[in-house]
Amino acid sequence: MSIEMIDEQMEEMQQEEKSDKKEDAAVSDNSKSKTSSNLNSKFLNFDEIFQKLEEECFYLDTEVNIDWISSKLGTNRHYVSDYLNRVKHVTFYEYVNNLRLIHAERLLKEGNEKMADIAFICGFNSDHTFRRLFKERYGCTPLQYQKSA
Repeated sequence: MSIEMIDEQMEEMQQEEKSDKKEDAAVSDNSKSKTSSNLNSKFLNFDEIFQKLEEECFYLDTEVNIDWISSKLGTNRHYVSDYLNRVKHVTFYEYVNNLRLIHAERLLKEGNEKMADIAFICGFNSDHTFRRLFKERYGCTPLQYQKSA
């Protein structure tokens, strides 16, 4: 799925959200349960969008940040942060770095890329950060992992 298609879906979600807001304004009773329901349905939409963004490998961009994701989702950074904390149980950077590490693991297993390039191919700004996070997650350095793969 292309970024353009994701943008189209985001526009549809924003229109639905505007419609929901109008309904919420008209109905003042049971507002707490309505808000909870809207939150859950919005999070379901987030699941779909995040899955599509993952398929597009958005995390490989070294410049990706929570504001970029927020704009793709048509919401603010606090809502995205809340979603990641409540649903995925991670911070934004933990989420992105985990995806980057999974990608690095695949590259290391394939063995087609130079070790020095893998960190940057995977979206890390620093080789040091890549090696530190990789060792925390896998219990060995990227080079050790590649040799054992």
